[in-house]
Amino acid sequence: MINFLSKIKILSFITFFTLSLYSYFGPEKNLSSDSAFDTIQIFGFLIFITSTLVNDFFKNKLIYKIDLLFLLFFISIIISSIISLNLVSIAYSLAFFLNFILITSLFQESQKDIRKSLSLLTIILSIFLLIQFFLYGVDFGFGRNVGNFKPNQYAIIGLSIISFAMFVSLNKAFRILFIFLGFFFATLVLSRGSIFSIIIFLFLYQFNKFYFTSSSLRFQNFSLLALFSIPFIYLFINQFQYIFNNIGILLELTNSTRGIDSGFTGRTVLWAHALDYAKESPLLGSGLRNLEVRTHSGYLLLLLETGIVGIFLFLSAILRTLFLSLKALYFSYDDKVNIAIAYIISMLAYSFIERSLLLFSSPNSLTAFFFIAFLHYYNSKKIIL
Repeated sequence: MINFLSKIKILSFITFFTLSLYSYFGPEKNLSSDSAFDTIQIFGFLIFITSTLVNDFFKNKLIYKIDLLFLLFFISIIISSIISLNLVSIAYSLAFFLNFILITSLFQESQKDIRKSLSLLTIILSIFLLIQFFLYGVDFGFGRNVGNFKPNQYAIIGLSIISFAMFVSLNKAFRILFIFLGFFFATLVLSRGSIFSIIIFLFLYQFNKFYFTSSSLRFQNFSLLALFSIPFIYLFINQFQYIFNNIGILLELTNSTRGIDSGFTGRTVLWAHALDYAKESPLLGSGLRNLEVRTHSGYLLLLLETGIVGIFLFLSAILRTLFLSLKALYFSYDDKVNIAIAYIISMLAYSFIERSLLLFSSPNSLTAFFFIAFLHYYNSKKIIL
């Protein structure tokens, strides 16, 4: 009975994750929004809450522990929402807090069951995105939408697919397959932010793996090899320049409306506008989901909704988690810890131009908080998956 409830608890998270995509499926409705938290998602969240509480009640594990800085962060956003006197904002803040606690509690369960469930989720996500593409294609004439998926919403799921696939398996063929699919989804809609985030993730993963598993002599030899390769790179600089120019054309980096000169496709204008709003409530912000201002930046969204206090506590909690995790890697390399670190850093980079990290109903936000919770639990318990 206990083992059955444990499996249901883990599968309920997979259910919530899958249902968080529901509003994006189907033909384009012009209703798709990465801030949406619709009825189907609420239903999935309630399944996750109920399954977790029932399981933890029977196991007598209803006491939950989270990192102090994260606790202070959530306290600050709840206070901010209460001050705003907005019931939706208060409910969202409490749900965000509860969601983080429940995700953290997942790692009290069978690690084998977690791996199996994430393997299932990886396959489900890939199949769903492929079906959406084959049914509706990419609307290159207007917006590059894939049915009701906006391009960035569609593409960034590719990073979740890659990270989950690598997290659950060391099999090279399995990893290569889903790395290819993740890149395919991102390049299909020409989402530059998602493409660069995937590159950052893979680079950080490989760098950390090499750095933390190589002997100092091997690292020195690699550094010398890199140094002596500089003259050869100089000889072929024209060829490299030709390749980079073509990549720039493909990604429309020189395009007048989407290129570098467009101010990050108009984002700089939105950023300046958002900073003006931040001055109205600089300390604690306006409360989550309580301000209709387009930011196109996770950090500006944090600043607007949680204020200086919220963004400081959030980034402090993230950086502390990353520091402790890197320290753990130094003493004992763990591939899953490396993957979690690489994903979180890549999402922090992505958050400069997109805001979905703080929207806990979005897939990449759920993935990020899954890995944050994993690192927190790992650092406190030193679990081995």
